[in-house]
This record gives sequence, C-alpha cells and structure tokens, in this order.
Amino acid sequence: MIYDFPNIMLLSGTGRNVGKTTFVCHLLKHFNHLEIVTVKVSPHWHQSRQGKVILLEEGRLLLARETDKESYKDTSRMLRCGASEVFYLQYTSEEFLLRAFEHLIDMNIVSGPMIIETAILGKYIKPALHLRISRSDVPPSDKPLPNVPFDRLVTFDGEDFDLKPGSICWENDSWTLEAKI
Repeated sequence: MIYDFPNIMLLSGTGRNVGKTTFVCHLLKHFNHLEIVTVKVSPHWHQSRQGKVILLEEGRLLLARETDKESYKDTSRMLRCGASEVFYLQYTSEEFLLRAFEHLIDMNIVSGPMIIETAILGKYIKPALHLRISRSDVPPSDKPLPNVPFDRLVTFDGEDFDLKPGSICWENDSWTLEAKI
C-alpha cells in the first residue's frame, strides 16, 4: 500500500552532480519563512560521520542528524541555507531505506514541509511533488533511473534552473506547482 504524504517533495536527478542540492538550497532560501526539514539520501557508503548525530545504525543503514554548518558537505550547505533540520541517510537496500523512513515517522519528523533527495522512496509513498533534475552539460547516468513517476523535469544549465522556486507553492500543508495560465 502506498501512503500519501502531501507535505513531502521528492527531488531526484538524472545522475550525480546535476544540481539537486543546489536546487534544494534555492528552495530553502525562497521558503525561509517555513521550517523545512531536508533529507539527503545516498545508496553509496561513506565513512565520514563528522558533524553528525547518529540516530539509527543497523548494519548498512545509517540515519544521522547533521549539526555542522561549516563543512563542504551537501547536508551542511542545506543547514546554511535555512533548513530547520537536516538528516543524512545511507542505505544499501530498499528495506533499509523504508526502515529509516519509518524511524523518521516515529520521531514525528515527517509532519511539516519536507524535501527529500531521492527517487526510490517514490516507489513506496506518494509525495505531493516529485521533481527530477537534469543538467544540460552532464550526460545522464549509466545506471537505470528508478521507475517512479515525477511531476516535472527541471533543467539546470550550470547557472540557472528552468523552474524558479516561486513556481512552487506551499499551501494547505502541501507542495504544489503553480498552474500555468
């Protein structure tokens, strides 16, 4: 069964280094009046835990809260740009991803506006909005993209996105795209 999460925006990409975190940072700055929680998801294992408070660790699953605003890491960038809380999730199987998401629900983290950098979760939840980022000067990944629906492809040319943060709305506890007239 797939559950609706109207407060969640999923952000995915056509590969690495296509501008996902940069777009999240633009959104955080635009919606600085909201207390947005962000989650950076990685299926690649990294050993660094500096600046992180470990919340859940089970085998090849790590869920941590970022506390370091000064680092070069994407999670630190999100904190600097105004996220109220930033979580980092590493997993090696979808079962672990779901376990970590359930942990966030149990912690009552998944109640307000939230942006999660992942596509895979879209196989299990229905977010209000799923944007997929593509960079015009970066070839798509060789890995197959997850077969999950997305609402709009957002193109990044290395300097600007073809979707402005002002085209996204937070109303009635839900993310929406502004309707084109």
